[in-house]
Amino acid sequence: MTYEANAQTARNEATEIYGQMKTLLDGAGAAGFGAEQSTTFDTLSAAFDAKTAMADRFEKTAKQEKAEVVRGRLGAGTPTAPSADPRIAESRKAFAALLRGDSGTLKHEIRFTSEAGTAMHATTAAKGLLSTKDLQANIDAAGGFLLAPQMFVAQFIRFVDDEVFIRQLATKFMVDNAESLGAPAMDGDIEDADWTTELAVGGTSTVQPFGKRELKPSPLAKQVKVSKKLLRQSTIDVEAYVAQRLAYKHAIPQEKAFLTGSGASQPLGVFTPSSLGISTARDVTAAAPAALAGDDFLNLKHSLKAAYWTRPNTRWILSRPVLNAVRKLKDTTNNYLWAPGLGPGGGLTGGVPATLVDVPYVISEYAPSTITTGLYTAIIGDFSQYWIADALMFDLQVLVELYA
Repeated sequence: MTYEANAQTARNEATEIYGQMKTLLDGAGAAGFGAEQSTTFDTLSAAFDAKTAMADRFEKTAKQEKAEVVRGRLGAGTPTAPSADPRIAESRKAFAALLRGDSGTLKHEIRFTSEAGTAMHATTAAKGLLSTKDLQANIDAAGGFLLAPQMFVAQFIRFVDDEVFIRQLATKFMVDNAESLGAPAMDGDIEDADWTTELAVGGTSTVQPFGKRELKPSPLAKQVKVSKKLLRQSTIDVEAYVAQRLAYKHAIPQEKAFLTGSGASQPLGVFTPSSLGISTARDVTAAAPAALAGDDFLNLKHSLKAAYWTRPNTRWILSRPVLNAVRKLKDTTNNYLWAPGLGPGGGLTGGVPATLVDVPYVISEYAPSTITTGLYTAIIGDFSQYWIADALMFDLQVLVELYA
């Protein structure tokens, strides 16, 4: 047998011994070894060390034997090569030095060209310097190290995304060639016409109805770093996934601002009282400071003009905690007020599960959720009256440079 074969046999025997040792350890558990088991384990351990050392000796001898063969054959003369390219001779010398373990004496970087590499392979194969081994997945030294520790599926485990809906209900404008969007506003209205005689005129209106609003877009951006190695090796389309997540993560701060934004370098939220948006004059105060009642929602709905009640974009906006509190409302006989199926006027829903006092509702994770004095808990309105000015559409820029 060759030295390599002997080394492989020793490695295989060491692996079998290791398996016996592992079986003993697994069987011992927390109780530990008895005297006989301890002796057996020590004997196996010594045998494992001996087999491993023997395999190392065989492998070292095989390597030295190869170096002697290469030194004798390549050093004695120049074998016939497929090409006269001088790089091939240089590659042969470098290869021989590497086999001798003499790489420390090389003063240049070794680069095997395609032609030189082919010639070197042909030369060494013709002289019997290449050998093969049986590779086994269950033996690390025989190729088991080549196996990946895990296999990954091409899908992420992630949270369910929150709903974003204000943009779907709002009126949107595109600002292409300007810094902001100006919009006339009816801050007041002309008085009703007067009943008068045939030759007389009505009274003069004292109201100046028109004002102006300015919608000025603010930038929204995010940077994500992804290594080139991940892009090359991942089984998932990382670029497509990052683009999808960035689009969603740009929608979330917009949704938050559309609901509770301050209006300073960001949108003005519908829950934010302002003379430029919804003033406090439209607020309806709950009867109790830290609790909700069915009357509160009836009062709020009926504070909104009836012309808005049935419009396509009219909605309630509630948080989950507020909706939960509404669902728990009961009458004096301990029956829930939320009673779908009772027909018009029956319960808070009017017989339709997806409505609250006959108006559809949407749940937002970013709506106010604290039920206490001085804080908003719900809103109802026609959200097509909420205007959004977009200066640019969502854009993704990929940079491969460190700085740009």
